[in-house]
Amino acid sequence: DRSPGAQQRPIVADGFHVFAERLEPVAEIDLHPGKEGQVVWVNDPKQETGGAPRFSPALQDGFVFMVTRGLPVIKVDAESGERVWDMPTDAAPDPTVTPTNPVPAGPLVVNGRIFIG
Repeated sequence: DRSPGAQQRPIVADGFHVFAERLEPVAEIDLHPGKEGQVVWVNDPKQETGGAPRFSPALQDGFVFMVTRGLPVIKVDAESGERVWDMPTDAAPDPTVTPTNPVPAGPLVVNGRIFIG
């Protein structure tokens, strides 16, 4: 997606590529020889949160973290693609962050803490 605000970066780890196109489901693709391009899992946060990912997810300690247009932060198991939890961010200290004006950057995970904005 080349529309304004679309910001994706590839995440490749252990022979797998995890990605999200703007407003589309997050997916993991196998890059191992003989399995190149096979879809391992797809997780569509729009089905449960009302919002699709706006930025690339983050990968940390076997989990994928994403921020959706509906504002929840979602944690997904990187091996299975199953949702572990989601956390609303409606208490964001920045008054410019609203469901119609979502956070301006994707998640960053450092030492078990998730930073967005």
